[in-house]
Amino acid sequence: MKTKQIPLLACTALLLLTFFLNFSLSKKYKIHDIRKGRPPGTEKITATLFCDQEEVTNFSYQEYLYWTKIIFGKKSARYIAALPDTTVWNIFPCSKAHIKNYLMHPKYRYYPVVGVSYEQALNFTKWRSDRVMEFILIGQGYMKHVPAPDSVNYFTIERYYEGKIKVLDEKKPVYPYYPEYRLPSVEEWKMISSLSDSLFIASVPGIGKNHSLSYYDSEKHINCDFLINPTLICKNDSMIQEPIRKTTYFKKRTKLKWLVDDIRGNVSEMSSVKGVSLGGDWNTPYSKIMAISTSNYSKPDVYTGFRNVCEWKVWAK
Repeated sequence: MKTKQIPLLACTALLLLTFFLNFSLSKKYKIHDIRKGRPPGTEKITATLFCDQEEVTNFSYQEYLYWTKIIFGKKSARYIAALPDTTVWNIFPCSKAHIKNYLMHPKYRYYPVVGVSYEQALNFTKWRSDRVMEFILIGQGYMKHVPAPDSVNYFTIERYYEGKIKVLDEKKPVYPYYPEYRLPSVEEWKMISSLSDSLFIASVPGIGKNHSLSYYDSEKHINCDFLINPTLICKNDSMIQEPIRKTTYFKKRTKLKWLVDDIRGNVSEMSSVKGVSLGGDWNTPYSKIMAISTSNYSKPDVYTGFRNVCEWKVWAK
């Protein structure tokens, strides 16, 4: 009895179809290991630790405030608690302009945010982790962008892993990797500052001073430009009004590349230990800034800001 043979062309087509179906299914659920890349805004310090290239700016904090206002409302306790204390500028004469303009005016968009408390910095870092993770999941095809979330259904990392966030494909395994932005420990900050930062490069003969958030001069303080060219110039305790000009933030890169900007100067930076900050500020002489030491703060002020470090984490089931 003869057996019915499948034509070679049909057999080949069947094999190809099976291959592509299997490939498509495996590709569909392939998990991209994002840990090979840098979290947004950071530079790689060690195999597992990343650090912000610059201090958290007014613009970044404005994004946080805007999101909080949209989700919870302008009069909500959540939004009010997130607002920096702009009255910290009252310690200076002619300070009214900075109280009004420093946080929100485009001129100061890329200057370090000040007047924030330790708790406000922690809340910002948690919000940042959530927003970056949300962006990752949208980019990886796990979920759609929700243009108008509310105060109940907004995205957080915890809610995603608890199954409370609507995903595009419920059969798709959860994405296991997430970013954890946080304040650096004292040891981490000292390790990062021991690397070549922009202030160090600025002091190298023949390279010249860097152009960034702070002003470098070996004979002067490490001053932010906002106090060298203030909106209001004080003269004999009287105010001279000057128009606010928008400035462009840029970095001068050289063959001697640095990892982070202004970690020693600009503003003193909060550590993970409440009340302990590191690095000098815009009112600290250069000689003292180059000496790595800790300082203490008890409340928001104009001298203290923060930057984040970040690690990729794997969600523990």
